[in-house]
Amino acid sequence: MTRLSALIAALTAATYVVLVWMQIFQVKPHAGGNLPLDLRLLGYTPDDARAFLQHLDPMGRMIYQNQVRWVDTVFPVLLAFVLGRMTFLTSFQFHLWSRVVLLVPIAGYVVMDLCENALIQELLRAGMADFSQETALLASQFTTTKFVLLSVSIALVLWLVGRKLKQDRLAR
Repeated sequence: MTRLSALIAALTAATYVVLVWMQIFQVKPHAGGNLPLDLRLLGYTPDDARAFLQHLDPMGRMIYQNQVRWVDTVFPVLLAFVLGRMTFLTSFQFHLWSRVVLLVPIAGYVVMDLCENALIQELLRAGMADFSQETALLASQFTTTKFVLLSVSIALVLWLVGRKLKQDRLAR
């Protein structure tokens, strides 16, 4: 791993810690203890989203719409870069096009995460006055799909790393 790759991996980890810290210790207390929407692995119903928004006070809304939004825009891009680089480096024995195909779940993850963020921002902007069940349902579907694609991406990277380590041991 190059120094730049190590730096980007460390930056990604730090960004993740900051993001989770903001959502758990800054947004959640301002939402009556309700978990932020984009941390709900199994998604949420429109009623869950409505309840979250009803409990979210102005300070929590401001944090979610500003600081969390910016960090949650940078994080998925950084994570996709790290996962993509690891995938590409550990799959060198595959044909180039096969290596590119292995990047599809990672690309899907980053697109789902960024789209989910945009939909959640739309819900936050609309508030209770213009709450849209369709937007809440779509945001939830993006949240669930994001976590599925992230799980597939991580499993793929772990499989490739394990495969490479095994090949390196056999080569000695």
